[in-house]
Amino acid sequence: MQVADHFAIGNRRGSGVVTITGGALMVDGRGDSTLYIGRGNDNPPGVGGPTSLEILGDDATVLVSGNLSMNASDVSSKSTLIATITGATHTPILVGGDALIDNGHLEVKTLAYTPAAGDMWTLVRTGVELTNLATAVDGQIAAQGYDVPVHADPAVFGTIQGRFRSVTTPALRPGLSWQVDYSTTEVNLKVVGAVVELKGDFNGNSVLDSGDINILSASVRAGDNVVGFDLNGDKLVNQADRDVWVNDLRKTYYGDADLNGQFDTTDLVAVFQVGLYETGQGARWEQGDWSGDDRFDSSDFVVAFQAGGFEKGPRAAVSAVPEPGSLTLFGLAALGLLGVRRRSR
Repeated sequence: MQVADHFAIGNRRGSGVVTITGGALMVDGRGDSTLYIGRGNDNPPGVGGPTSLEILGDDATVLVSGNLSMNASDVSSKSTLIATITGATHTPILVGGDALIDNGHLEVKTLAYTPAAGDMWTLVRTGVELTNLATAVDGQIAAQGYDVPVHADPAVFGTIQGRFRSVTTPALRPGLSWQVDYSTTEVNLKVVGAVVELKGDFNGNSVLDSGDINILSASVRAGDNVVGFDLNGDKLVNQADRDVWVNDLRKTYYGDADLNGQFDTTDLVAVFQVGLYETGQGARWEQGDWSGDDRFDSSDFVVAFQAGGFEKGPRAAVSAVPEPGSLTLFGLAALGLLGVRRRSR
């Protein structure tokens, strides 16, 4: 799409949201053609709603012969550039003139991509010679059977003016952080730092969750002694490594189905509601398989009861020692819940 004058998102009496996911936007009908994110005259007084421009991914072209202006006249309640990162590259806004961003905000999002240390994306570049870039877009237009638009001579001198008033970013893996760098002609978004490996995080989502203990249990059953699953350093992958994961790394108890740090009747209700008890079907930790044998049966209650954590609260707050009657009481509680489940059927 070519705009022969200015391209304005929002005005003093309204708001506006534009998302660019592909194709080309050329704001270049005049030498001073401007892309406004929040635009309006300063007379009469008044403030419109929020305005935003989202650049999603890396498969678009955005060319502006004049300037990029983010709410320079204070006519929008908030002016936001949204950069949705979908990969190692991202579409920049290429501007022949200046980028007035000091009254704007930056919001960073990620979509189906996990940023890594060293990633960098150019969000805005000023003072760009746009002639050849516009010619390339003209070729795409002609290939579709449309008339090639007429372009004005773009500005070739421009700078980044100011910094974003605020920057909002999503969470990264532990050890990484976002950084916005401003130079005379560019705004770059970076990921800096080094990933802090979380011991026992076998599915790589930076959280110790049921997915990790399920992966570890599968490795124990396989008996292949893969080094990465050897948590206690004895060159074996067995029940002892499951103990390390549950007791030392996750700091909880066997039986804590929802992994909220404590083992109580809530966990029993949850696993019985799944309906896999004594069915012989495959089961996971969150479905009652606490023994790690891929089934939910009486052996799981034995493992959980003997661990001594039932109704003791969070492991970090107590020093749990199995009491003589705990296994019996636990068994009665489990059988009572099972009876209720069967009667309900």
